[in-house]
Amino acid sequence: MVAVEHIDHNDEDEMSDTSPYHHTESQQSKDNDDRHNIAWLILLYLIQGVPLGLVFGAMPFLLQKNASYTQLALFSVCGYPYSLKLLWSPIVDCCFSDSFGRRKTWIVPIQLVAGLLFIYSSYFVDSMLDAKDINILQFTILFFIAVVLMATQDIAVDGWALTMLSKAKLSYASTCQTIGLNGGYFLSFTIFLAFNSAEFCNKYLRSYPSDKGLLSASAYMFFWGCIYIVVSILLVMFKHESPFNPSVSSSSPSLSSSSSSVSSSPSGEDNLNIRGVYRQIWSILTLPNMKYLIVSLLFYRVGLVATETIGPLKLMEVGLHKEDMALFALLQFPVTMVCSIVGGKLSKGNSPLSVFITALQFEFILAGMMYALIWVTPKGATIPTTSYYLVFLLFVLETIAGTMRFVSQGGFFLKISDKNIGGTYLTLLNTITNFGSTWPKSPILFLVDRLTISRCVSVENGDILGQQCSTDALSRDHCSRLHGSCVTIIDGYFPVGFTR
Repeated sequence: MVAVEHIDHNDEDEMSDTSPYHHTESQQSKDNDDRHNIAWLILLYLIQGVPLGLVFGAMPFLLQKNASYTQLALFSVCGYPYSLKLLWSPIVDCCFSDSFGRRKTWIVPIQLVAGLLFIYSSYFVDSMLDAKDINILQFTILFFIAVVLMATQDIAVDGWALTMLSKAKLSYASTCQTIGLNGGYFLSFTIFLAFNSAEFCNKYLRSYPSDKGLLSASAYMFFWGCIYIVVSILLVMFKHESPFNPSVSSSSPSLSSSSSSVSSSPSGEDNLNIRGVYRQIWSILTLPNMKYLIVSLLFYRVGLVATETIGPLKLMEVGLHKEDMALFALLQFPVTMVCSIVGGKLSKGNSPLSVFITALQFEFILAGMMYALIWVTPKGATIPTTSYYLVFLLFVLETIAGTMRFVSQGGFFLKISDKNIGGTYLTLLNTITNFGSTWPKSPILFLVDRLTISRCVSVENGDILGQQCSTDALSRDHCSRLHGSCVTIIDGYFPVGFTR
């Protein structure tokens, strides 16, 4: 302010760009731009998290009442694109219209298509969910397309985050991603499941009971379809993207990844064309010790997937309601945030794998405890109170162990990555890890259905009325029409879970 007092008003145009006044004004302008850009990033990541929350969270619970485990196995394929997006991320980074914007070239049309897809689907998704003979293939194709679109949008948004924010605020990119993705997932899982549940709405929100929730899947998808279109239009009208300059670009094709955070690229990775990026990926895969690490990353979680994927569905069979699952997810969120900070500090040493191994061992112990709890809890309309609190405790402990494992694993990846190709290296490792968590779901769900043995037994005299009573709603209804009930002789979950 002292410099301003000595400047004559007639000479304001002669102020040096280096004057404190000019510097302060410029800094304030940058801060305002960063705040607006942070808001844009959170919004774009939130839009991305909405369909992911439906696919990975809400839909398996809604499908369970009418779908068999084999059908759920097919639906779980929807998650594959998000784990394999590295395969086409170089194309997204290298093919664009500079006049329209390097990232907007992909983000705007993808969100418009996703919006139209959601609006179109809203006209029949409720009837599909309520159908006894559910067309799971059509349902899978619908959400598979949605996940492909959001995975591609994530590639573009990850890359844009690196150039949208100033260098001083670049570290906020991963925070925007965490808030946005978790916010979208939370809305589609916790909030949607609660308001879709007739039991929750009757208990807490209604004066008079109803057999339907306040928020249907159709209404939810129609709403977000409209939001996608509106945000895309606003993005075109109000968000300018600077022309692509390869000489100063801080992003590379390898940045748009399945990694859970946005990282910066070493200069050695800049200016790669599509072929160069794919050649770089292949060079990493052929490293001497990489094949052993890849096998480990693809298979080390197989023993946990049965409990993680089918455990919540089995808990619903013994009386835990889907709104309870949504509440657990809500309460787990702050635990995840705290453990991320603690895990980061513990993993800073020279042995991040020691934290990883300890956490993984703890996860296996907790999975065994959940397995035993499901075994001893009798099926009923409502889960016993003691079992309810034990389930909640196990969920919290699993969140702690899983978060510590994930953070320490990230620290290990950072430690072993070649700094010259760090972005591609980390992206590849995270892609393999994510796929290792995704691929076992389908075969395990399929095996559970095939190993389950049940019979349709007469409710009057106990005679066997049918050789096999499948886990889908159509078979159960057929048994009911014969005045029988499905009696499970061997539950396929227990042999599959035991083999871990």
